[in-house]
Amino acid sequence: MTKTELASFKKLLQQRRAILAGDVNHLEEGALRKSKDDAATLDISNFADLGSDNFEQDFMIGLIENSEETLREIDAALQRIEDGTYGMCEEGDHPVGKNRLKVIPWARLCIECQRKAELETKGQ
Repeated sequence: MTKTELASFKKLLQQRRAILAGDVNHLEEGALRKSKDDAATLDISNFADLGSDNFEQDFMIGLIENSEETLREIDAALQRIEDGTYGMCEEGDHPVGKNRLKVIPWARLCIECQRKAELETKGQ
């Protein structure tokens, strides 16, 4: 991979990281604010709404956890750029593929190795 291509991927990763970090902060603030509001207005007539709100909060927590995992993957990809290993499949000594990296710039595995990993996970 050329220096120009690496710089382009680094910029893309940094942009996605900034967007995602902002989304996580926004979701966390919303979840905390909702919890405080619910605690302040809790009465027995709101139990049905409370169940719906709990589902919504659990969903938001799931989104936050997924986003935080993606942020860790982005950070690892940025580190691989610094280490000089970015774009190489971690399961073999071959490239991940530029087209794959354009879609998932934090990808650690080539498509074939990713498929194998997913099949192994489903088989367990």
